[in-house]
Amino acid sequence: MVMLQQAHDLRLPIPLKVTINKETLVYSFDWRTREGVVKSFVELANTKGMAHEALKKRYLEMVSSTYSY
Repeated sequence: MVMLQQAHDLRLPIPLKVTINKETLVYSFDWRTREGVVKSFVELANTKGMAHEALKKRYLEMVSSTYSY
């Protein structure tokens, strides 16, 4: 993912724009976040029936946890 490499090179956050039911929110990951974590989040966001409330809860778990997803 080019976006991840660019964020790493420039030490910038990784913004992921997610639109669910015509509502768009941006979820931001630290530039040091592993590619697998970001891909896991994207997969979760694309899950049928996902809502921003549930996605935000998982996002907060992912960014605050020392466990590598």
